[in-house]
Amino acid sequence: GFFADDDIREENLMPGYTPERALFHRSCHVLFALLTLGYKTKYHFNFLSDMLRPAALAKWMRTQNLADYWDASNKMMNLALFFTYEARAHGNKEAENAVHVILDICDENTDPHTGYHDQGESDLRNAMAGAMHLYPIYFMWGRPPKYADKVIDATLSLQNKDGFFAYETGVCGYDCLEYDATNILVNFSFISDYRREDVRSCLRRLLGALKQTMNPDGGFCTHRKPEEYKGFATP
Repeated sequence: GFFADDDIREENLMPGYTPERALFHRSCHVLFALLTLGYKTKYHFNFLSDMLRPAALAKWMRTQNLADYWDASNKMMNLALFFTYEARAHGNKEAENAVHVILDICDENTDPHTGYHDQGESDLRNAMAGAMHLYPIYFMWGRPPKYADKVIDATLSLQNKDGFFAYETGVCGYDCLEYDATNILVNFSFISDYRREDVRSCLRRLLGALKQTMNPDGGFCTHRKPEEYKGFATP
């Protein structure tokens, strides 16, 4: 049931990008494309079979590195989306239960100081980017994330003086982190009125800053560090 091609062979991956994460990501992206076009997958996701057993899934979840939650949560998110597809497209009750196994363990791992699911092991920016991957799964299944006010506090605290959320200033941000923070703040504003004006002010500052990343063709670069992403950034 996986979708794969030469582009994600191990020798073509960026450093630190594991084959498992690449395979999960590619398959998930193709799934979104198929659903957008009105298609279902040709085959069931048979690679999920072992993970449908709660004990096996819990064991896999607990092997993930919470000290790099940004990476670990990508795989958790993809797995939860595969289960969601199997549950909703094919009525698979075991897959539905598997989603809740993932979210139950995320609840167990939630840091009460931030609301992120890394047990406080990742640096704050990494944890924010990681937690964003799971919050939409909570919303899809009608489960409220824990410590909503702490999530808002922690996310607002990461905005830099230039309006972006990147690890450093002066590079026009970093698109993943801007997206992650915006996704969290906008979605959490639907479940909490906490610091609403601060959230609005933060997003206005970010919107103004994002104009710096617009290219002449109307698109937006990932950031402006051409030595890292020569194909995406314009000096």
